[in-house]
Amino acid sequence: MENYINFVKMYPLQSSFIQFAILGFFGEFISFLYSFSLSTLTNIFFGPQMMLFHRFEENIIMAKKDFKGIEFSILSLLWFWISAHTITFLLPKDFQMGMSVLWSVVFGIILSVKR
Repeated sequence: MENYINFVKMYPLQSSFIQFAILGFFGEFISFLYSFSLSTLTNIFFGPQMMLFHRFEENIIMAKKDFKGIEFSILSLLWFWISAHTITFLLPKDFQMGMSVLWSVVFGIILSVKR
């Protein structure tokens, strides 16, 4: 501990840069972990139910019983929505709603190309 205090006294500017770099990195890493865990939990708990509910609604409106392609939709939680929501949760609160809308449009385009 005494070595650290002597280093800070002798090189205050360099020690502040080092502290800022270390704490800045850990702050960003913790922010990423929070965003990733929030996205993962949200998509695992609510994603499948939401997709099935949308399919039920579509079947009611179209008067048919068709669950073709539901596997692709459920798997999209893993390869698209978790990463998309992780990026969204990293943004400031003011931009999150707009980014969610853009992700929905992008996913709609992906689904229309797949069909």
